[in-house]
Amino acid sequence: MKANCTRLLFISLCLPFWCSVANAQGCRLDFTPNYAIYENVSSDGTYIYTSVLVEGSTTGSGSAACNPNNVTHTPKAYNKIGTVGGWVTGTPGHMNSYSSVQNNQDILGGPGIIYLDASGEIDCSMFGTFWTGGFNPKAIRLTTTYWGPPPIDSDGECYYTTTACRNNTTPTCRSSKFGGALLSASPTCPNWVRGSYAVIDGVCTFAFGFPQKEGEEGGPCT
Repeated sequence: MKANCTRLLFISLCLPFWCSVANAQGCRLDFTPNYAIYENVSSDGTYIYTSVLVEGSTTGSGSAACNPNNVTHTPKAYNKIGTVGGWVTGTPGHMNSYSSVQNNQDILGGPGIIYLDASGEIDCSMFGTFWTGGFNPKAIRLTTTYWGPPPIDSDGECYYTTTACRNNTTPTCRSSKFGGALLSASPTCPNWVRGSYAVIDGVCTFAFGFPQKEGEEGGPCT
């Protein structure tokens, strides 16, 4: 089970919405790019999963000296999380056809900051790169907050108000609304819980709760 957040962005090098390019041989293409890039970050409390999707199409035509049927567009998606990932290239397609590429990566999370860099581009077989899109780099990390009794059963879900941080540590995230089946109140809520949180650009975004075994009450918070 994973929790996630998704961002969408439209960016084009050809502004506002129309492009015209030509080469030395007199070939000219007039077209309108319609592309979008999506960024998704998710976690299962242990690993960080990232995905970058580039998709869309163009509409347009070529001059008499240029046959647009011979022109292809190739989508590319860049997804670098920490030291993992890079570019993934999609399948070239006709310039007026829909094209897409998705780049999925995952990395073991922890309290140290991992940076996500996500971008994309569309390359034309005749004129090179004509569309780019991207997001600002994001700082992502997983933090831990330990919770102790008494648990609160609220409509079948477990919540906590008492932290159980050991060794004089202070938690980054203080919400115990985990949700999902990992902390269901059936048959009863666990007394001790380890909460794993995904923190994106300093904001606690989503969390998972893991019941602690007997003898593991509490722990160092990050």
